[in-house]
Amino acid sequence: MSANRAGFSSYFLSFPGGGSRLELMTLPTLTERLPQPTVGYAHIAVTVGSGADVEALTAKMREAGVRIVSEPRQTGDGYFESVIEDPDGNQVELTAEP
Repeated sequence: MSANRAGFSSYFLSFPGGGSRLELMTLPTLTERLPQPTVGYAHIAVTVGSGADVEALTAKMREAGVRIVSEPRQTGDGYFESVIEDPDGNQVELTAEP
């Protein structure tokens, strides 16, 4: 478990065979902004390769008319990522190899 900012914490699960990881995150203050507590996932993240790959895929998505929620950037928890929105409005992180 790691705490990166006030109240935010995450835990990574690694799977046999390498390559796949699952990050479980919590931000208890998020529910303070919502009318009622919610459950479920906030977003999904897909590792696409290098930082250059994140930038290239984000540009390709933009050209295709995909909504870019967050431009490619280095995050506070050490990842290089961008965030797009899928056709159903779900957020998808495009991340570089850690």
